[in-house]
Amino acid sequence: MRRAEEQARRQHSRHDQTVRALEGAKAEGIAREEQRRREEQALYANLAQGPIDHRDLERYRGALSDLDHRARELEERIHGAERHERQEALKREELAAEYRRKQQLHDRILILAEEKQRKNTKRADLVGETEDEEAIRHKGRKR
Repeated sequence: MRRAEEQARRQHSRHDQTVRALEGAKAEGIAREEQRRREEQALYANLAQGPIDHRDLERYRGALSDLDHRARELEERIHGAERHERQEALKREELAAEYRRKQQLHDRILILAEEKQRKNTKRADLVGETEDEEAIRHKGRKR
């Protein structure tokens, strides 16, 4: 029971850590998306200022491509964190169910042990009564 309880407690802690990591990744995603919008606006503002040559256009394309790449990587991290959180939640539920099963078995064992103790006590009382009755009979015969 103690081991099952400890496993459930540790899994609960791991799940909480995973949830915090997921929340952090989402917050980072929001912050980076805002940064990406600002950088894109700056690039477009520079493009709108006047004519640009081929090198500048390639540089802007590369910068936009880098922004897209970083956004995809962040999305993958967020999805990975979400998958990990779901796995940890599932493990948490499985361990909680196992703990509940063990608790039920433990409770049943306690009930059976109490019942056995009552029967043993009753048996001991009956044996004592029988011995007392036999002792009384033997005393009555000796007189």
